[in-house]
Amino acid sequence: MKRSLLTGLGMTLASAGCFAQNNASPNFVFILLDDMGWSSLSTQADFNVPDSRSDYFRTPNIDSLFNRGMRFSNGYAAAALSSPSRYSIQTGMTTARVNYVRVGQTTDHIDHAGALSIPKALKEADPNYLCGHFGKWHLGCDPSVMGYDASDGQTTNEEGDRNITATTPDPDYKPRHKDDTWLHVNTDKDPKAMYSVTDRALGFMEQAAAGHRPFYLQISHYAMHKEITCTPESYAYFDALPRGEKHSLPQFAAMLYDTDKAIGLVTDKLRELGLSENTYVILMTDNGGVPFLPPFTNIKEQKRWIGENGPLQRGKWDLYEGGIRVPFAVAGPGIEAGSQSDNPVACYDLLPTVAELAGNTRRLPRTLDGVSFVPSLQGKVQNRKRPLFFHNPFAATMCLKRPHSAMRMGDYKLIKLLDDGELRLFDLTRDLSELDNLAETEPRKAKELERVLDDYMESVHALKYDPEIPRLQVGNMQSEYYRDDPYYRNRR
Repeated sequence: MKRSLLTGLGMTLASAGCFAQNNASPNFVFILLDDMGWSSLSTQADFNVPDSRSDYFRTPNIDSLFNRGMRFSNGYAAAALSSPSRYSIQTGMTTARVNYVRVGQTTDHIDHAGALSIPKALKEADPNYLCGHFGKWHLGCDPSVMGYDASDGQTTNEEGDRNITATTPDPDYKPRHKDDTWLHVNTDKDPKAMYSVTDRALGFMEQAAAGHRPFYLQISHYAMHKEITCTPESYAYFDALPRGEKHSLPQFAAMLYDTDKAIGLVTDKLRELGLSENTYVILMTDNGGVPFLPPFTNIKEQKRWIGENGPLQRGKWDLYEGGIRVPFAVAGPGIEAGSQSDNPVACYDLLPTVAELAGNTRRLPRTLDGVSFVPSLQGKVQNRKRPLFFHNPFAATMCLKRPHSAMRMGDYKLIKLLDDGELRLFDLTRDLSELDNLAETEPRKAKELERVLDDYMESVHALKYDPEIPRLQVGNMQSEYYRDDPYYRNRR
């Protein structure tokens, strides 16, 4: 396999063999997967929930990463959609505060250059940090605008589907729409560009090590987003295995297995370069998996919406747990192997956490919604006081099909339907599948959480639901939004 040399970094490739990095600042490798459910790994996402694993998929390298570090049983994406979650990762803000809540929404209102990002926070801690992003970006600016030194550019989903060499429909599959290709078997030696993306990431790590530079590397895989694509060998392997009750699609299983192999190449390279002891490896997904493959089948009525993401309800597109609770793990220096934290964390917590691990002692913007979970990584009890907020003010064409917001505070989860104000309250410690609505039996608690949710949405000027407003309406977080924050004012 040929390695593409990165240009413009002023570095050369490292020589063969181990190369120990001589600096105090830690490295970070953040692996972001696309559209993969909480229970899609072959290891449990929660040690206390036996059903939080797949009965068919196999992910040995990801499992090894989880077992080497700490799994967060209550890890959340910021949204049930890809691009909004990716904004939250980079900025440390909820999608409501960024006012980017739907893929395809205009981004002219977002101050990409002015907002703090993970690379910028790291370079405040140590200017020597080298930051790279490879794979799916899906934001409204080039990665360089947000502080990345090397990247694949302003990529979307298309770049993951350019290498498909064969398309074979399942013989028993009858599509309900001519464009529905969810059950096709697409094969390629580099499915979803996962190996070429990984190859560029490996080159980046080698160059950073050769230059004695600490680095932050984000690898954003195009999988498991459709089109479903895998190597012929992996498809043949899973097609020969007995199907599971929850998961049964061999082409999806093969795509995940291929992605897992690519992740193994990254952890192998860290060991080869002698960087494992000084590198934090973080893995999560951008939202929950598609609830049913293919969508729009009557299984949703039969199983009360407990499908591919079971035991969680629903999946991508909805703010039920299946759409936002995701696999989430961190391995690295000082983190106990095989440990678990039940502290709720969200992807917008990554920015303050990475900044603290890198030694950034400067006050971060008060506009950040994220909370550092370093105490959890240290094995300390961390009771999150700041609720988690989620916002989808549009009537999506999939699944729930109603505008809604949600929040988690302690053990309680509130979903508010924005078209008529209906409240749905769940105690997640007793009802992980969100089937028992407590809004009528605990009306005071429902109203208490509704006030917290409404106050937050009002405070961040969240985009409101309006059936008369076009669904791709621009948000209202203008550049002026930052001017009242001393963090930004003092740096202009």
